Formats: sequence, structure tokens, C-alpha cells
Amino acid sequence: MRLTVYFDGQFWLGIIEVSEAGYLKVFRYVFGAEPSNPAILSFVRHQLPRLLANRRLAESVDGATDNKYPAHPKRAQRMAAKEMKKKGIGT
Repeated sequence: MRLTVYFDGQFWLGIIEVSEAGYLKVFRYVFGAEPSNPAILSFVRHQLPRLLANRRLAESVDGATDNKYPAHPKRAQRMAAKEMKKKGIGT
């Protein structure tokens, strides 16, 4: 799963990408004002599980796979560390 938070010029949006069983599911969540780190953590803990559990919101596309992540665990760990070091959008 990947959560990307960005500013689209009017609102702060969160894009959630979930890859499971060969399907890619993408959700969009509108934060409105710029979310703080505690607000994003609260979203991940409380609202995101309900969003992912709501199956009628999800529409899967067959054949969409996430091939950019390697199967080797050490490489996946290095890539995750690299993603965590990236600076996000700030004020």
C-alpha cells in the first residue's frame, strides 16, 4: 500500500494505492487544508481501514500489477528506506 499526499492547487489530496492478488486499487481522499503529520497518522489509523473495507467503492482492473517493487526482501527494504528519506511537500 502507498499513500501519497499532495497539493493539487486547490485542495490537499491523499492518493491510496493498494495492490493485492494482482489487482491495483486506487482511492482518493480530500484533506482540504494542509494536513499535519498527526492528522495524516489519524487518517491512516481510523479512516483508512474503513475506506479499504468498503468494497463497493473499489473497482478493480484486471492485469494491473505493481512490478516496480522487487521480490527480494533486502532490496525492498532498501527501496522503502529510500522512499522514507524523500522530502514531502511542505510550507
